[in-house]
Amino acid sequence: MDYKKTLNLPKTDFPMRANLPTKEKEILKKWNEGEGVYKKIISKRKENKPFILHDGPPYANGTIHLGHALNKSLKDFVVKYKSLKGFYTPYIPGWDCHGMPIEHEVSKTITEEITVDKFRKKCRNFALKFVEKQKKDFERLGVFGDWEHPYLTLQPEYEAGILSIFKKMVLDGYVFRQRKPVYWCPSCHTALAEAEVEYHDHTSPTVYVKFEDKNEKNSYFVIWTTTPWTLPANVAIALHPDFDYVKVKVGDEFWIVGEPLWDAMRNEVGVEDFEIVEKYKGKELEGRVCQHPFIDERESKVVLADYVTDDAGTGCVHTAPGHGQEDYLTGLKYGLPILNPVDDEGRFTDEFALMKGEYVFDANSKIIELLKEKNALIYTNKIVHSYPHCWRCKTPLIFRATEQWFIDINHNDLRKEALKQIKDTEWIPAWGENRITSMVSDRPEWCVSRQRTWGVPITMFYCEDCKEYVIDEKIFDRVIDFIKENGTDGWFTHTEEEILGDLYKCPKCGGTHLKKDMNIFDVWFESGGSYKSVMETREELEPKADLYLEGSDQHRGWFQSTLLMSTAERGEAPFTTVLTHGYVVDGKGRKMSKSAGNGIAPQDIIKQYGADIVRLWVASEDYKNDVTISDEIIKRVVDAYRRIRNTFRFMLGTLFDFDPEKDSVSIEKMPEYDRFMMYELKKFLNRMETAYDNYEFHKIYHGIHNYCVVNLSALYLDGAKSLLYAEEKNDLKRRAIQTVVWNTILNLTKIISPILSFTAEEVWGHLKTISPSLEESVHLSDWPELNYEIDESFYEKWQKLLALRDMVKKVLEDKRQKGEIGHSLDAYVYFYSENNEIADFIKAHLEDFRRANIVSGVYFEKIDDMIKFDEEELLIGAIKSPHKKCERCWEYSKTVGEDSEYPDLCVRCATVLKKNKG
Repeated sequence: MDYKKTLNLPKTDFPMRANLPTKEKEILKKWNEGEGVYKKIISKRKENKPFILHDGPPYANGTIHLGHALNKSLKDFVVKYKSLKGFYTPYIPGWDCHGMPIEHEVSKTITEEITVDKFRKKCRNFALKFVEKQKKDFERLGVFGDWEHPYLTLQPEYEAGILSIFKKMVLDGYVFRQRKPVYWCPSCHTALAEAEVEYHDHTSPTVYVKFEDKNEKNSYFVIWTTTPWTLPANVAIALHPDFDYVKVKVGDEFWIVGEPLWDAMRNEVGVEDFEIVEKYKGKELEGRVCQHPFIDERESKVVLADYVTDDAGTGCVHTAPGHGQEDYLTGLKYGLPILNPVDDEGRFTDEFALMKGEYVFDANSKIIELLKEKNALIYTNKIVHSYPHCWRCKTPLIFRATEQWFIDINHNDLRKEALKQIKDTEWIPAWGENRITSMVSDRPEWCVSRQRTWGVPITMFYCEDCKEYVIDEKIFDRVIDFIKENGTDGWFTHTEEEILGDLYKCPKCGGTHLKKDMNIFDVWFESGGSYKSVMETREELEPKADLYLEGSDQHRGWFQSTLLMSTAERGEAPFTTVLTHGYVVDGKGRKMSKSAGNGIAPQDIIKQYGADIVRLWVASEDYKNDVTISDEIIKRVVDAYRRIRNTFRFMLGTLFDFDPEKDSVSIEKMPEYDRFMMYELKKFLNRMETAYDNYEFHKIYHGIHNYCVVNLSALYLDGAKSLLYAEEKNDLKRRAIQTVVWNTILNLTKIISPILSFTAEEVWGHLKTISPSLEESVHLSDWPELNYEIDESFYEKWQKLLALRDMVKKVLEDKRQKGEIGHSLDAYVYFYSENNEIADFIKAHLEDFRRANIVSGVYFEKIDDMIKFDEEELLIGAIKSPHKKCERCWEYSKTVGEDSEYPDLCVRCATVLKKNKG
């Protein structure tokens, strides 16, 4: 007889090979059928409490990379979990469609001069093309959202929202225009804000330069600088008022330097013979006048400044108010001219005619030669130091005084109130609070103007009659209405009179010579205003988001700009909680990039393995730090996925003849082993819920993997096979196991659905064939609620039992190593103890030990060759069974042969066959 046919072997159509790249596309098609699963989710929760995750807009300037995949997956985990928990979770994706990155790419394609409106049209088309590409990639990743109605920063209604914020900030006095030094990118031809600056190593020349005191011949103040190119703009030398300075005789000359710095300087420049002839406090030298070293008609005043240090240089600081923030403030204090002989491209202008047209960094060497000719150079060297670079084109920046628009973040105590809002916000990880606090505390005024074309224009008018900018609420409102109708392209294509109509006159002097400002806003001001343009205008959203979730670089970018704008405009932060994640780095800790040759495209991973593998990789990493990826890491994630999938496949197979409505066994009637697993499930569910609530997705990944591999496969399912396969199908013990499996797979599918969204949906489809009343999609279901209490004393008892199971495993492994047994079913296990409490406990659970260790028999009896445990109170031994193996269940039993009808079966299997036969 073929006994295999008499067993209740697993049956399922759920494939072992996931074939995710193909299967996921089928699921995507299903999600998009008809109304679409996202709309159904939103419709189902419409009346519930909202949870709003506000999407920070990525640049629409290329295909998505792993940083995008990391960010969007994390957001999707949160939104899907909150939806399962019953929240109303509209997710409106957005894109930043303006700015230098797009303008730069479009400029490469232009070979002839074109008009501004044609250029802007090319930029618009470029941005929209990549919006569509990125949108498809994000959808392919399994991210749910309103992809049909995203927000784009180039939409007229969005742009109007930005201008309404600007209007209020101007009217409330936050905005001012001034000529002052700002970070300037000669390559991009625009000013930059502090947030757009990054620091890299840079090699600069260093020079010690003499400025002769006009009142004392041969007496020189000695400065040290790493930017010789700024010397043409020098108008002063700054000293610290309280430092000690010395006049040192070197040959026929007298040099004035800071006393603490003299030894280091003389050692570097090679001075051996010298004499200190006089000492001063810095404040005693204030007001002296020096001759500029190579501009004959220029004087350089000695001034005082507290920022002068005594840890490098000479204590005499070269001061050019047009080329430095501190220099600029000193210039204002002393009424010094703010010179800027450098144009937009970083080349000298007519103001320094001697080197007109020379690029400033190239001019360093020529200025050093000029200093030598003028006998003003003491010594020159080179230094490698951290220097500001443009975060876009990566070239070195210069400080350059230009007319710019600024936000005064000290006005109306804006900085102070923003810091209070930071303190009232939850930051994940917690160090984020200190980071952004430090940045907001230290930042200077915010330069919001850019000298580019592709962006939202700063819609201010200059009156050429009264020489002032117009500040009038009616004019602001007229412009906002105009932008709503025409978009910001209209600012560049229409005249001032066409824009303003009957308001085309200066409200102050009545003049009719108003001129448009042609600067555009910093992109951070644009994206920072999304709380107004999106959250306040989309009826499905709320004015304040529950969560912002972006990379940690946004502490200096979007988080900060939106915080300052919202606080200034409406008195509060636009978020309740802010979560940040690290960068994606390779296996060696290097930042991923195409240029470095270590880039891995998420599309390639999806094509080979599927989107769920990308999502599982995201969950597997602790995003609070930089997130590592490599081929080896992906393979590990794939292996983990297979183990999880195989566990689901086995569970589905065991349920082929199970009807949850008819066949479920109540917890009270279950054998202890199965009751314990129901308690395990509830504890696991509670751990996963806590991890989701705390946004600790790596704990969910490890929790799910361990639960599938250890708690289910090794601890429960392997030992349950004998009962599942060999018992009569309606046997209580078998139905109890199926009840546990049904509850486990049903709830586990919901638990994994925010992360393994496609696989969970695939499993759900198979569960629906078992229970057709389930929701059409797992994503339309609710977070599990297990309405039974855990008997903690019972649970603790089973913890002890499992500890004994581990001891048995050691004994069995010892026998396996010695070659006495092969499979654990070959063995009989024996316990023995003189301790009555231990003995009674073991005797009460012999069948549980048999099942837990997958052995053919467990007995309480003393035999030879037992191993001592528990301080010798417990003995455990094992032997190869002396009895025959049942040909149906493959367990060894002394009852094999007792039934004459089935002499090769154990009594249990013979009884089942007779019952089924009858």
